[in-house]
Amino acid sequence: MSWAIVDNKHKKEYDGNFISCEEQYERMYLKKVIKEEFPFLTNDIIDIAIAGCCAEIRAPRPRQVFWNCLKNKLGVG
Repeated sequence: MSWAIVDNKHKKEYDGNFISCEEQYERMYLKKVIKEEFPFLTNDIIDIAIAGCCAEIRAPRPRQVFWNCLKNKLGVG
């Protein structure tokens, strides 16, 4: 399991170089693929990490910068 798998799933669903925190469906999808790869993380922890990265990184949010933020906040990677 790895972040590469999470990123590949996200790329297939959202073909872009940026993460859109304004799109609720995209945030839900991020949560879903993170949970699939890291099932030991709780929904609350994932939600807090996503919200934190959305708040810290100004739009446009480059995909790799956002993943790095999530890895740090979730303590996985």
